[in-house]
This record gives sequence, C-alpha cells and structure tokens, in this order.
Amino acid sequence: MGFDDTGRLEPITGRFHYFGGGVTFNLPVRNKNQGAVEAAVAEKEAAAQRREFTELTIRREVAAAYTRLDRAARAAEIYRSGVRGQADRNLAVLKRASELGAKTLLDYLAEERRFVEVETGFIDALLEAYQSAIEIERSTASPELVKR
Repeated sequence: MGFDDTGRLEPITGRFHYFGGGVTFNLPVRNKNQGAVEAAVAEKEAAAQRREFTELTIRREVAAAYTRLDRAARAAEIYRSGVRGQADRNLAVLKRASELGAKTLLDYLAEERRFVEVETGFIDALLEAYQSAIEIERSTASPELVKR
C-alpha cells in the first residue's frame, strides 16, 4: 500500500526494476608469509635459469674446444704430411747447391730460416692441438684432471 496525493492509502500498481551491486574485499587473515613464499619461488626460478645458462655455456665451450682441436689437428697433419717433408728436401737441395757453388751461403741461410719457420708452425699446431684437448678435458670435468 502507498499514499496518493491526498494522503489516502491505495494499492501500488506498477512495475519496478531493481539493480543491485556489491563489492568484495579479500582480507588476508592467515596469509602472513605470502611475501616470503613468493620470494622463495622467484629465487627457485632464478636458480633454474642460472643452471640453464651454465649448461648452455658449458656446451658452447665444449663445442668450441672440439672445433679448435679439429682445426689444430688438421693443420698439424698438413704440416706432417706435406709441408715439413718439402721444406726438408728444399733445404737439402739448397745445401748441396751451395756446396757445389751454384747458390750462395745467403740463399742457403734464407732457406734454412724458412725451414725453421715451417718447424715452428708445426710445433705451434701441435701445441694448439694439445691445449684444445686439455680444454675439452677441463670443460667436461674429465677424471684425468681431478687431483688425487
């Protein structure tokens, strides 16, 4: 019942549309360590990412060391199979030619210098191969390098 303009009671006839709303608040009652839990989760994720980075770095180092070893072994083989023998033969020919007087002593000394350079290059290639093999063993934590 409602009141009309004169103040008398009369039945209410009409259509009413209601609209409702509300707000929800989450109050942390038992959530006191949430910050510590989130920090621990973030620290765990950071440790996993550091481990993944370390593994990728090690794989890259090992691959680079194998590439270095392969390159040095090929260079040493080239010196061993062809260059050193040819340099030795050239030196012997020039020595004999200088003994017979066809070449001067300076020509022989220049050829001997080239021979020494070839030998030095061969030794450098061998050194590079050995150092890269050691690098592979170091990168892979080879048991041969562990102190007993």
